[in-house]
Amino acid sequence: MNPWYITLMGWVVCISVGYFLFSVILPLFVIPNLAFIKTKIQKTKRLREFSKKFKSKNKEKTLKNVYNFVIKNYKGKEQRYKVALLLPKVYFQDVEKIIKKNQFLHCHIFDRVFITLLINTGQFYEEDFEIKLQISSFGTIHQYLIVKLNGKRIKVDPFCRVFEKHRK
Repeated sequence: MNPWYITLMGWVVCISVGYFLFSVILPLFVIPNLAFIKTKIQKTKRLREFSKKFKSKNKEKTLKNVYNFVIKNYKGKEQRYKVALLLPKVYFQDVEKIIKKNQFLHCHIFDRVFITLLINTGQFYEEDFEIKLQISSFGTIHQYLIVKLNGKRIKVDPFCRVFEKHRK
């Protein structure tokens, strides 16, 4: 008969593996625009009109204007408890509907809104954005962006309120 601590260790391992599968591996395969499932960037007249207010002659200023808009209007890390509570929102992809109201956004949706607005300014292209994934301190998958701008690389993570020169 196994001692109790062997059984306990078995349960701990099973729960840990299950958590990792459901919070890191599975999302990569089922959540749009997180890793493997890609959708097209929305480019509509309405989004182009909306994005005009962020546009500046200086691309870096445009980048900062859009960043300031998204961090002012949407909640992220400060309401991270909603990541699990609002799980169905991970499938929201219509940026036109998202920009209408202040709300909590998951990290990949934050990034999607950010990229969509920048592309609709006409100053940025999809190739200017590099999507990065990491495991957060909560043990869940997290997405942030590296923006290529004038030979520089800028780390942008609106969910965590990060806008800084990228250090390799």
